[in-house]
Amino acid sequence: TTPERLSTLFWGITNANDIMGARLCDSFPWSLQPACQQKTFDRMFLNNIESVRIKTVTKRAGVQITTTTVTFNHQLFEDSFIIGLKAPDVAKIARPGQFVMLRRSDEAWAQRLSRPFSLCRVEHDVLEIYFQVHGEGTRMLADCVQGDNIELYGPLGNGFDISPENDLNIIVAGGMGVAPFPFLALKISQICEKARNIAFVGAKNKDHLHNLDYLGEVGFDVSASTDDGST
Repeated sequence: TTPERLSTLFWGITNANDIMGARLCDSFPWSLQPACQQKTFDRMFLNNIESVRIKTVTKRAGVQITTTTVTFNHQLFEDSFIIGLKAPDVAKIARPGQFVMLRRSDEAWAQRLSRPFSLCRVEHDVLEIYFQVHGEGTRMLADCVQGDNIELYGPLGNGFDISPENDLNIIVAGGMGVAPFPFLALKISQICEKARNIAFVGAKNKDHLHNLDYLGEVGFDVSASTDDGST
């Protein structure tokens, strides 16, 4: 018999999503600790970086700068959360594998850079962001409640390429690296109607396995494993 053709293999690792961005960005202001004593310099420096970044990315087609509204913010376990942001214009053009930059719309965030987050799911006009707390910036996002405003620009990145001719699609994700794959799995199920779809998902224990039911609902055969052997 002819071996089944492996069309697409999608990878996700722990540091691929919020953790890498949060650790980098959260550590950045503290590297300027001596200068931070000079509040005028510190605010001018960070705001200038943010201004240059925004002007650069908004030259790309489709990139939006908008103020979103928090529709929900659920704590899943320990320090992991999923937050919903109402952003109709971004939801219409977002692709799996893309990300957005977020910052709170208040004075407490004035001296902080935006944080990068993968798009976990897009439901109608709401973006769902799955993240873990790794510093003061992500802690502020975890403290958001329904009705709060979050500044967003995006979507950014090229996203995943999905071919309708694929016979087999495999997702391999571990830890927080699973974040962008629910959105991808949905699109694969819509585009590759006749393909076989498989997901291998890992985490440190069974309590940290997230989105397994959703992956199954959109037609993926899901296999899960954990570091401690609980699954």
